[in-house]
Amino acid sequence: MTVFRLRLCSAVEHQCLFTIINGQYFLRTSVKGDCMSEIIEGKSYVFLSPSKIIFGMGAAKSVGDEVKRLGGSKVLIVTDSILLKADVIRPVVESLETAGIPHVIYDGVEPDPPTELVDEATDKYRKERCDLVVGIGGASSLDVAKGVSVVATNSEKVMDVCGFEQATKRAAPKILLSTTHTAGGELSPYVIMHMSREDHSLMPIVSEYAIPEVAIMDPLLTVSMPPSVTLETGLDSLVTAIEALVAANANPFSDVFAEPAIKMGTEYLPVAWAKGSNLTARYFMCLTATFSGIAFVASSVGAVHALSYAIGSAYHLSHGRSLAVLLPHVMKFNLPGNPSRYARVAALMGKSIEGLSLMEAAQLAVEGAKEILQTLGVSTRLRDYGASEGDLPRLADETMETIGFFGYNPRDLDEEKIRGIYQAAY
Repeated sequence: MTVFRLRLCSAVEHQCLFTIINGQYFLRTSVKGDCMSEIIEGKSYVFLSPSKIIFGMGAAKSVGDEVKRLGGSKVLIVTDSILLKADVIRPVVESLETAGIPHVIYDGVEPDPPTELVDEATDKYRKERCDLVVGIGGASSLDVAKGVSVVATNSEKVMDVCGFEQATKRAAPKILLSTTHTAGGELSPYVIMHMSREDHSLMPIVSEYAIPEVAIMDPLLTVSMPPSVTLETGLDSLVTAIEALVAANANPFSDVFAEPAIKMGTEYLPVAWAKGSNLTARYFMCLTATFSGIAFVASSVGAVHALSYAIGSAYHLSHGRSLAVLLPHVMKFNLPGNPSRYARVAALMGKSIEGLSLMEAAQLAVEGAKEILQTLGVSTRLRDYGASEGDLPRLADETMETIGFFGYNPRDLDEEKIRGIYQAAY
């Protein structure tokens, strides 16, 4: 038996023990006392992230230097009108001006962006002869910025590159800065759009070329977020980290980031929501968002996400809110599929699991989720958001159309089970 320690970040230490049983390799990995056993022969993992992540107070001031390093001569800034009017993007603009780099601004981003916004922004990029994209804002601004960079070098219109790895050329270079606590919009290979303002069908781009060259997380950019946005984006990161840890394809890479994200999110989200000017809470919520994003790109999300899209569209809920409504109900449903991982979630949320059976410990994860949502004043009942019981079959039908994308959920899903989760949440 070989024992080695792998210290992958200051927050987490893995102790890996390898042994051979009947000719197969088994890995026992302990993360601060937690153990899992898994056959790893023949398995491989893919770890994707930006080549450079800059994190810390005032990090936005590095944009100008990074544009120069990447060879950019004129920048398109992609953002929304609210951030522009609130002067949130000023550190980015000042950094570009100090570096002597001209820029133009596209501020037409809307929540849940339709595909036409990417085409509008790309037209401006081309007409202004830009050669680098800087996206600053929440998930919608970052999605549009990533979409522009991919379309600019690959096609005339964004619909040409929608789908899985449809882009065949490297995207225009891009630098992304998040102003919220959403999980990983500045890190991931995903561009999430709606078909149009009228048709809310999801039209994603999934492409490694969408990953930015540089991701910058500056907690100072998040201080102006109102409590509602802090709440909803922070919940997105917390839920995403939980799903990444319990997913069937979770692995040592995703675990390293998912575990501290759950711990930090549980501790600091209520503080950031209650006192937005608390820089310590903002700092650790930004770290939560970054770690959560890295974790889900290395692992997966599951049924909470799968079931959230139908209710978000039907009742006009934000992504984070729609995730929160379903979280404890999906966790309870999933417990038999991965009780050891849910027990670990409970421990990370501060629950004492010593002396409990595995299922008893796992159940405490559900209680932990309910407690933090109660603290934040978030209802987990669909009826409180305008749903009627007659809506549930339709919600289940809509979810079945996309359920194939969530095959790594800890427990298998079918239409009857989906309807049962919605019924429990009603």
